[in-house]
Amino acid sequence: YGQDVIRNRYIDNLVQKGGGEANATNLVLDVNTKEASYYYADCFNRNYHEPYTTQGGRKVMIRGTGNPENCIKEIDELLEVDSYCPLPPCGALGRYVPDIIPDKEYVAVSAFYYIAKALGIVGKNGFNGSATVAEYLQISFKFCQKRLHENANKFRKLLCFSGLYAARLLHSYGFNDTNKPISFVERLNNRTASWTLGALFAKREIGLLSCP
Repeated sequence: YGQDVIRNRYIDNLVQKGGGEANATNLVLDVNTKEASYYYADCFNRNYHEPYTTQGGRKVMIRGTGNPENCIKEIDELLEVDSYCPLPPCGALGRYVPDIIPDKEYVAVSAFYYIAKALGIVGKNGFNGSATVAEYLQISFKFCQKRLHENANKFRKLLCFSGLYAARLLHSYGFNDTNKPISFVERLNNRTASWTLGALFAKREIGLLSCP
């Protein structure tokens, strides 16, 4: 899943659970409407307080609790890391992923890079940075326990969720502390590194192979 899709699923699930059998730890009842208007979310910083419209069109307010331990469990549930795996090794949703070779160097791009940059893994000059999945998770963990600056922009407000999700997604691919640190880069060979560029090269290769 992309980070926007998985984050929306996380909040929608939170609202759905709270709106069913009233979960007092996740919601606050509005004294006038008797409906849950505020929902506490573990995957956002303690002073996060933002409106959200569910897929069903319901408008609610989300308040962060800054609890990364609980958030990791909730993200793993969304990734369905314990799904049936017909062709191991498997990552999220029981989908096959190639074996990770411990002594091989790996590069992460696009959202992984921008999240790493926001977390300080990539230097202020914007050049490449590197970290193991455990380090990535630990840095995200510490950020989630902080209070947001009063002038934090939208991306900063969502960084707690984004950082933990990126770390757990990499972990689901098979990365662990026995691997070399992953390099987080914006450009490769003077080209902007992105999934769209990778998809283009993949399609090109398939096209060349299919030509007589």
